[in-house]
Amino acid sequence: MNALSQPVVFALIVALAILLYRFKTNAPAKLSVINHRRLPRHPVVVPIQVARNGRVARGLTHDMSLQGCRINTDLQVRLGQRLALQLYPTGEKPISMEAATVRWATADEFGVQFMSLESTEKARLKVLLGSQAVVM
Repeated sequence: MNALSQPVVFALIVALAILLYRFKTNAPAKLSVINHRRLPRHPVVVPIQVARNGRVARGLTHDMSLQGCRINTDLQVRLGQRLALQLYPTGEKPISMEAATVRWATADEFGVQFMSLESTEKARLKVLLGSQAVVM
């Protein structure tokens, strides 16, 4: 084996070992992700209702901003799909969002971008985000 092929063989062995480890442990592959967010996310957890094509599901929000959030629910969605949302802060009437677009999705959670938010609802959301608390 010449000196040039040794690093290549070593790199292949390392790559194979990593793949084998991930397969045995179900560890997700780590990919670098570019953060396109314009606003900071807040650790506000609020019950949410998600509606799509007549189907309604309940879940919890995470990582919320004025432009979007992450939602944990069992509703299956597709990228680009439009949803209607209602947030249920404790002791308040629901905050309604007529349109949110799915930007990413996994088996049990997805991220949405708020597309339509009336000024009164936006003001209420600002207050909720200002609390920066778990609001369940």
